[in-house]
Amino acid sequence: MTFRYSATLGGFDDTPLVDFARDKAVSAFRGHFYTVNEVPHVTGVVTNQDAVVPQAALQAARETPPRSPQIARRKLAVSGSSSTSPREMRAK
Repeated sequence: MTFRYSATLGGFDDTPLVDFARDKAVSAFRGHFYTVNEVPHVTGVVTNQDAVVPQAALQAARETPPRSPQIARRKLAVSGSSSTSPREMRAK
């Protein structure tokens, strides 16, 4: 999965990863950071297997609607995360 830096969110929107991992047991995640036209990107390789969960919990997870980028943005605001510009990210 590839995530592009979002100045609006002040980071990377991990919604696709969260939705993918909803009914899986993630055993490893290896991230590769790079820039394209000075915009940070992260590509992640996910190692996973289907999680062993009760049928009711699995059904509930599948019925939960995907979270929107607006929810991710609110979570960032609540957690106190600061906005980091692409230039500042490269300096780290």
